[in-house]
Formats: sequence, structure tokens, C-alpha cells
Amino acid sequence: MASRARALTITALAVAGLGGPLVWRLTRFERAEEWAIGGGGVALYVSWMAWESRVSVAELGKEEANLDGGSMELAATAKVLLLLGALLGGGVTALWPGLLGIALLVLGIAIRAAGVVTLGEHYSHRIRIPSEVVERGIYGWIRHPAYVGTLIAHAGIPLVFMNPWAAGAWTLAWLPAVVYRTVLEDRALRADPDYADYAQRVKRWIPGVW
Repeated sequence: MASRARALTITALAVAGLGGPLVWRLTRFERAEEWAIGGGGVALYVSWMAWESRVSVAELGKEEANLDGGSMELAATAKVLLLLGALLGGGVTALWPGLLGIALLVLGIAIRAAGVVTLGEHYSHRIRIPSEVVERGIYGWIRHPAYVGTLIAHAGIPLVFMNPWAAGAWTLAWLPAVVYRTVLEDRALRADPDYADYAQRVKRWIPGVW
């Protein structure tokens, strides 16, 4: 119960803490392209989080898992730092970098959604040992599409807001947090011989590389 309560507390604080900076940032938009790129990026991200919230709600009805090693809370903290950097760190939204950022958001969300939908009810925000190893769809190409997707999507945020603070948070906090969680999850899942065999054939993030 402790880890679940901690996760819920972090989520609530993050939502409350980001609301004010988000409103402040939106009030700073003046040009049409700022509203189109910045506003569009915000709408896309909020819609994505709303879609993913169903997974968080479903977690409340599951047995608590204790395999995360604090990685979920670490990732949540890194994400908040990235978002705060984007909203409060200055920077002026520009058309072409912003469009690239939107493209990365869309690509990342699509990759992550493919992983989530393929696993269905077996997908979890917590590290859990699955009842079966799924190799169909995108899991035939990479083992952790949800992590790859979230990395790509969040790489778009510094471009949408043209913000070096957000870029620094992605590089120094978000990327290491997701790498740590990937390695931790792989270590737990390899206890299953079927997954260990699957891991010999399919790479974590990049086909044929890692």
C-alpha cells in the first residue's frame, strides 16, 4: 500500500503543480503560430495523459507490485522536471522546430499506444511478471515499445516550446530514468525462461542494436 499511496501522492502533486505554470504559459502566447504549435502540443499531451489515465485507474484494482525499485517515482519526478522546464523556462515557440516537436509527439504516442493496445488488460504502469510473453505486433520488433514511445514523445516537448531547460531535463533526468526502469524491468522479467528466450531474439529499444 505504501508504494501505491506514494505514487498517487506524486501524481496529485504533479497535476496540481503543473496547472498554474500551464495557465501562465498559455497566457504568454501572442502569435498565431504559438497558439497553433504550443496550444496544439498542450492539447495533444493532455489528451494522451487522459487516455493513459485509464491504466492508472485500473492499477487501483490490482494486487500491489513491489518490483519497481522506486523507478516509477523516479520517472514521475523526471517528467515533472521536464514539463516545468518547458512551461516556465522561457523560450519562444517557432514554426519549424515546433512542427518537428509535434511530429515527435505524435510518433512517440503512436508507438507507445501500439504497445499498450497490444498488451491490453495485461499492460501495467507497474513492473509485473506477465502470465504470458507477448511477441505479436510491435513486440516482435522491440521488447519495450512503451518506453521507446514515451522517450520519443517527450523529446518533442523541448522543440514545441524551444526550451533549453526542458532539453536538459530530458537528457539528464528523463532519459536516465527510463533507461534505469527498462533495465530493472528486464532483470525482473528474465526470471521467466520464456521471456529470457524472447530477449535473446528481440532487442529492448532498437532492433538489432539494444
